[in-house]
Amino acid sequence: QNEFEKVREEPVLSDEDKREEIALETILWDEHLEDELLFTWGRKKNLILQGPPGVGKTFWSDELPFRVNEAESRATMAPSMLGEDAPPGADSIFRCQFHQSMSYEDFVEGIKPKFQDESDDEKEELTYEISPGIFKIACARAAYNSYKENKITNRKSYEFEDVYQAFIEMALSHISANDFINCKTITGKDVEIYRINKNDSIKARATGSSATHVAPLTKENIQKLYDTYNSINEIKNLQQIKDTVGVSPRLTEFYAVFRSLLEFKQTTFQPIKDEEVVEKELNDDEIVRQFDAGLYTKSVKEHGKSSTPIVLVIDEINRGNVSAIFGELITLIEGDKRIGQANEIQLILPYSKVPFSVPPNLFILGTMNTADRSVEALDTALRRRFNFEEMMPDPSLLKTRGDGKGIVAEFKLWKILKTINERIEVLIDRDHTIGHAYLWDVKTITDLKLAFHNKIIPLLQEYFFGNYAKMELVIGTKFFDQKKKNKSVDFAVRNSELDPEPVTRYELLNIQEFSDGEMK
Repeated sequence: QNEFEKVREEPVLSDEDKREEIALETILWDEHLEDELLFTWGRKKNLILQGPPGVGKTFWSDELPFRVNEAESRATMAPSMLGEDAPPGADSIFRCQFHQSMSYEDFVEGIKPKFQDESDDEKEELTYEISPGIFKIACARAAYNSYKENKITNRKSYEFEDVYQAFIEMALSHISANDFINCKTITGKDVEIYRINKNDSIKARATGSSATHVAPLTKENIQKLYDTYNSINEIKNLQQIKDTVGVSPRLTEFYAVFRSLLEFKQTTFQPIKDEEVVEKELNDDEIVRQFDAGLYTKSVKEHGKSSTPIVLVIDEINRGNVSAIFGELITLIEGDKRIGQANEIQLILPYSKVPFSVPPNLFILGTMNTADRSVEALDTALRRRFNFEEMMPDPSLLKTRGDGKGIVAEFKLWKILKTINERIEVLIDRDHTIGHAYLWDVKTITDLKLAFHNKIIPLLQEYFFGNYAKMELVIGTKFFDQKKKNKSVDFAVRNSELDPEPVTRYELLNIQEFSDGEMK
């Protein structure tokens, strides 16, 4: 049972609260709209909610992520493999907002400054590193879910992290004593571990060699071997090592170190007696590093579609330069171009130079205000990657507001909204209409005045570029000072070459000072 259902089950305390609850059910839990949104989202996994302000885009962008488990099952007409009673947690939902300064380096990856602590002299050294953006982190998290949820773990199969950490600690103690650990290669020769790097990668060389510049054996590649083979006897040749780790150099050393790791696990590693294996939660940096190394790829291909989804919510998606923000990755978000799908595409990222694909269990949800004229237009190529769901004002939802019947001091709220929007649609277009949320909280005549003064009139000023003549067509003459409207203006001098045409002057009245009678 999800948290939103728990909220709806809380007891009501009064008739007013009851009416409020029923009204909220009407707008927020409309089953037809919910089914339509989930179905549309599940078909393409990329959905944009578009519409004028105040129609519920933000609400649904908050609600839908918690119901993402149902999206694909609605689209395929098959039961959800994850279960509708197990909504994703808050750590499975990533949120960001596009803006004019948003860039590829913020969204995918880029070179960012970082201060490195120097504990010896208490100084900080400025360095630069490749940092992942929210999109790459979300993709890595989705892939990590596939890996974590489909890995067999029992009391005899200890976590790689535990075994590896104990192994490198032993190796470090030998290195500090200048007594390097010797590892046997597939041909029986000796390899020694002579250094452990800061990121826990291992440097190994032929025993007795003085070489120092050798490629490290990364922790992530050793983990690929650990996840693939239970015994060193399963490896018959170095081609199997190459196929698993995905790189050609240092295959002999990979075999030798992995062999020593398995021997250490069987003979020396001593976990706490009767300890249950506990999955350790990794931070984003560790997950991205393993994702870059391809550690999760096999699991994603086999189990990605049935794994716990990750949701990336992008608010105001059209406020940024979407083509520049997504860059070359815009193609990869298509459903059939993702990992393990029919037309899977993999690209090399420009900064980290690692292969990159999008997991199938990543869902993208965007919102777009169609009335915002200061934003970038979405091109056809981008629109083809998303499903668009139009959300428009619904005046009928206001019939349960106000006094419970949609009326405030003889004003019918739904009729006010309907009339205003009909006039706006003729003067501008339907994308600039006003959402029902603008009158949602109106319960008294004072609330109605404030709604016009603080919300509706400023929005109309924005829509009509300060053209009060058009505003008068929408809201009527009572909002303007009629005495000043036709008052003539005396200029300092008269100039025959510049004789201003007579114009109608408009000045808005302060609606908050209206009496109830003047409002009517």
